[in-house]
Amino acid sequence: MSLWTGWSGETSTLGGIAKKAQQPNDRLRFKDKEELAEEITQLRMQNNIQLEEIKLLKIEIQKVKKKQGLPSSKQVLTTHEQMMQAQKAESALVSPYDEERLKEEIKALKRELNDVKEENKVLKGQNDKYKKRAEYVKSKYNDVKSKASQAEKDAANASDSQYRLKSMELKKEVQKITEEKYKLAEDCSQLKVKLLQALQMNKAQREENDKSGKQMKKLFDRLDELEKKEEERRYQDDIQRELEDALTREQELQAAAQNDSITFIEEEAKLMSMYSEPDQSGAKEVRFKLDTDSEEDDSEDITREPQKPSIKPNNDQSQLTSHQALQQCPLIIRKQLELYSNQIKDLTNQLKEQELKLRLRENDFDRVHGLELKKDLQNHKERLERLSKQRIEDERRKLMKGKMDEFEGMVGENRELKEEIGRLRLALQKLGKQ
Repeated sequence: MSLWTGWSGETSTLGGIAKKAQQPNDRLRFKDKEELAEEITQLRMQNNIQLEEIKLLKIEIQKVKKKQGLPSSKQVLTTHEQMMQAQKAESALVSPYDEERLKEEIKALKRELNDVKEENKVLKGQNDKYKKRAEYVKSKYNDVKSKASQAEKDAANASDSQYRLKSMELKKEVQKITEEKYKLAEDCSQLKVKLLQALQMNKAQREENDKSGKQMKKLFDRLDELEKKEEERRYQDDIQRELEDALTREQELQAAAQNDSITFIEEEAKLMSMYSEPDQSGAKEVRFKLDTDSEEDDSEDITREPQKPSIKPNNDQSQLTSHQALQQCPLIIRKQLELYSNQIKDLTNQLKEQELKLRLRENDFDRVHGLELKKDLQNHKERLERLSKQRIEDERRKLMKGKMDEFEGMVGENRELKEEIGRLRLALQKLGKQ
């Protein structure tokens, strides 16, 4: 009963749908063609399974009837055959208990047969119902399909002009995009040429910087040489000045010693004239010897001790006194000469010390000044290299920044064009579906 009520409800709903389909500007709410085909195939499979079960049940019933000796539904037995089968069945019976059991089994089989017949009737009704429903759905589907095809034709005829216009617009936009693409390619080639030119300019600038660095190095080397020569000249001038000062001092000392010796001789003559009056020949001889001794002392090394004046002994007392005076005079001269020789030694030692100091100072100055100049040159060279590298890096960054900005602009334009093409394609697809 539930199946028939369901079928009646479905038919009523389908009738309502059919009525609504007849109304304009309304859409039919049917299942898709694929879903209907799947449902029909499932129903057919269920019917086939049920038919196979019915066949199997019929075969089992026939087997049971054959065992019991009962006629099948398809066989029509005569009275004689029925009597013979009854006799066989009676002969087969052994006891009344077996007969009752067989009767009960026959009743059970009959009940099962009746149930199977009822089920077959129900299945047959369901099958008829599904067939009618499938035919109805198929007819409605064909109607809807015909209406949809007619609507598609009308829409195609109506949107043909719009499609042509849209396709023309799209062709124009595609042509414009291709032109812009070629233009961007030309701009990229021009940018590459500019980049090559900039690299060549940077290379030329680097070569010029290297040349200027080499020239500056040569100038600094020349400056070092000139400074060394100037230092050597100053050093030679200082040594020459020190030597001249030492020679002048030595000459002054020699002149002072000579003057002292002359004054000493004069004083000695005065003393000799005061103490005694020797004969003229002895005085002349003593003065001549003293003069020769002073000249020898001046010509030879100052450190040499003066010779003692040799006075010929006389028998007179005056000669004895003059000899004693002459013996006393060289002691004074010797002291003076020793004093002068010590001063000369001190001066020579001072001169040697000054020469040594000058040499050490020259070496220290050369070493320190050379290191300072080397550091200054290195710092100057590093500063020049740093400035040139910074200039080249700034130019390269500027060029790369400009190129990156242009490239980003090109990428953004390309992205916008792609998005516009995607939107146009979607619009075309929507128009094609309509």
